[in-house]
Amino acid sequence: MTRPRCSLISLPDTPWYHLVNRCVRRAFLCGHDTFTGQDYEHRRAWVESRIRELASVFAIDVAAYAVMSNHYHVVVRVDADCAAGWSADEVLRRWSQLFTGPVLVQHYLVPTLRAQMGDAEIDKVLEFVETYRARLFDVSWYMRVLNESIARQANAEDGVTGRFWEGRFKSQALLDEQALLAVMAYVDLNPIRAGIAESPEDSAHTSIAVRLTEMQAAAAHVVMAAVAVAGAPPDASPVPTAHDVPLDLPRRDGRGFVDARAQAVRLPTEATVPATVPATVPSAVPSAVPSAGFDVGLSNSVGAVQWDHMRGDCAASGAPILSGGLQPERVLASLPEARLMPFDPTGQFARAIPFGLEEYFDLVDTMGRVAHPKKRGAVPHHLPPILQRLGIDARAFIESVDTFFGSFAQAVGTPASLAKLACTRQQRAMRGMASARKMLCAH
Repeated sequence: MTRPRCSLISLPDTPWYHLVNRCVRRAFLCGHDTFTGQDYEHRRAWVESRIRELASVFAIDVAAYAVMSNHYHVVVRVDADCAAGWSADEVLRRWSQLFTGPVLVQHYLVPTLRAQMGDAEIDKVLEFVETYRARLFDVSWYMRVLNESIARQANAEDGVTGRFWEGRFKSQALLDEQALLAVMAYVDLNPIRAGIAESPEDSAHTSIAVRLTEMQAAAAHVVMAAVAVAGAPPDASPVPTAHDVPLDLPRRDGRGFVDARAQAVRLPTEATVPATVPATVPSAVPSAVPSAGFDVGLSNSVGAVQWDHMRGDCAASGAPILSGGLQPERVLASLPEARLMPFDPTGQFARAIPFGLEEYFDLVDTMGRVAHPKKRGAVPHHLPPILQRLGIDARAFIESVDTFFGSFAQAVGTPASLAKLACTRQQRAMRGMASARKMLCAH
């Protein structure tokens, strides 16, 4: 039976979620369609960029993703505490990056116009703020904007109207570390198990490919730096390591990590909002934000302060008085791409993936060797230590690569975690208990 989204996404239970959406009729609208001969491979890049662009606006972090020919997967962490710490101006600034907003909000963002507003008008704006704040960490609003903006581009390209996505996105709550690791590996292995890639580094439009590219770039930088200082005098600066790559590092404020690019998005000025606004107001378009280069390697392992933790808001159009219209594509495309969540093997940094980067690479590489259709079912001779430490049965995981999502349905976790969630939801049992006993109880 279909359950309301509010019961499927419950932050008190877990901030981690696995999200999936498919193209209408599961057609190849984002890749090469062998039946029609049409090639829409470039749309996979659209989806990949938009996933990370919206992460720079919402209080939602991306841990893993894979964009396939007719569907995509995203693993996210919702950070409600971050959104709760934003000021009213910050909430409205972030909201205006993606939505035009009502006239009152546009006036409020301009100091000289705000001074002319009455108490009742300001109180109304502050009501809007709390509504927007709640949407800034709402997974449904994140997915709504992602899907709507991609559908608009695709329909415009094809010269058609109507549905592009199959419908309501699917979500799975990830209840513990075992579930998070299993689902991240499942997502990153998607192109390999589908037979369209031979190795993780060849898996285009996936988070694992991005992480490997960043690590290789960091290693290359270290080698070049070592060569450059080889003939330097004894008192010269030491050779940098992968974590010392020169970057515009973010500064930390009381609410989280702030990047210089985020500061480049300015509040509207008097030039953007006239003193007398007509009944239909054009959007106050925020300044285009230059996309800076990624911190090679830094998004992969924590150096906590070194992580560019850009955040923002975003939501899709609700009642017109609250949201206004979604900004045009030229504005959405100017958003910077947020970095992927970093790894922290100590587990002490809440806003990081609680594993080591190298052991995760080892896991994906090992499983990738036996997840390909031509090798399906084989158990590798070398088993990554992380599997034994977290109690994940390698053979069961390999056997479940084609049925993983269906086996667990609404939530993924150990039997104990699923039983606890069933009790919280007042359900007799949670689907996936048998799979959890088989795969996540190797101890």
